[in-house]
Amino acid sequence: MPIENEDDIAATSGVRPPKRRPELQTAPKTTGSFFGDTWQAVKLINVREDFRDIGEIPCARTSLMAGIASGTGIGVIRGVSVSTFAACNWAMGTFFVVSFSAWNLCRFRRSTEQQQMQQVRRIYAEKRRAAAAQKPAEDATPR
Repeated sequence: MPIENEDDIAATSGVRPPKRRPELQTAPKTTGSFFGDTWQAVKLINVREDFRDIGEIPCARTSLMAGIASGTGIGVIRGVSVSTFAACNWAMGTFFVVSFSAWNLCRFRRSTEQQQMQQVRRIYAEKRRAAAAQKPAEDATPR
């Protein structure tokens, strides 16, 4: 009996597969109106789903955690010597700078790794093609 859907998989293995996200929609056509286009963009935002799935976004979790930790640390340290308002400004500024920097660094490393993996795949594909082309020539030799 073939397994056809996710419920059958969950029933047989006891593990529920991850929920599939709907495919991204193509960008809507622009109307040429700043306010009309902005309103269309705002309608696409779904805060509950966007924040629920933030852990699935590559580099989001690590960059946010680094920003939160560093912002909290700087805020506490600055809070000892300056007013609460100034300490909060330092904390928020540190959060944004560290999160943005960590996000960009992570995305750069990720893209570099993906480029290297594509290059490795291309090299192995070329080696397989060369080995496949060489194999019939070896099989054709008399014994």
